[in-house]
Amino acid sequence: MVETAMVSLPLQAKASVGDALEAYDLQQLNILIVHDNRHMRLLLRTIMLSFGIRDLMEAPDGSDALKMLQNFPADVVMTDWRMEPLDGL
Repeated sequence: MVETAMVSLPLQAKASVGDALEAYDLQQLNILIVHDNRHMRLLLRTIMLSFGIRDLMEAPDGSDALKMLQNFPADVVMTDWRMEPLDGL
């Protein structure tokens, strides 16, 4: 004969991602997205916009990114490692 028991544990509601994002003011960040695939740049842009980041720049390769960094004070650079003519490292 198999006996079963049921245990009930009180669970606390987990904080949502929205709650966590409210703790940080991401709108002040300057983000440079560097990727040779335009679809990946669009995806990353869309994600950053959903976090409330509004100051975004995009570059298709490392050499263009270096030129942009002369006039755009990026706080964060999101980059692909393998690109031509200059990679993201």
